[in-house]
Amino acid sequence: MLLGVSRIVAKGQTREFEYLRIHVADGQLAYTAKPSNQAETTFKLLRAEGRSLVFENLAHDFPQRILYRLQPDGSLLARIEGQIKGQEKSRDFPMTRTACEAPAAS
Repeated sequence: MLLGVSRIVAKGQTREFEYLRIHVADGQLAYTAKPSNQAETTFKLLRAEGRSLVFENLAHDFPQRILYRLQPDGSLLARIEGQIKGQEKSRDFPMTRTACEAPAAS
């Protein structure tokens, strides 16, 4: 199981957060998201090709697909996509590795 958390910060304050996990469900790889103030949703693995994974849940409002692609430079590109009111929409989330610093001693 892979666990993750994300947050959106604006003007120094956390506005939204999301707990994530990639795990095996019913013998298949799945991506489960629990956004702030929303119900948990699971996306099943649609395909794994080379350095990319695509998870899908067509019954979900938005997004219906979540993609992860390892880039040649070692960075990771996450993308959400699907339809809102019949219009295709997407949003990219580029990620790079960063060092985790120990908290300052008090």
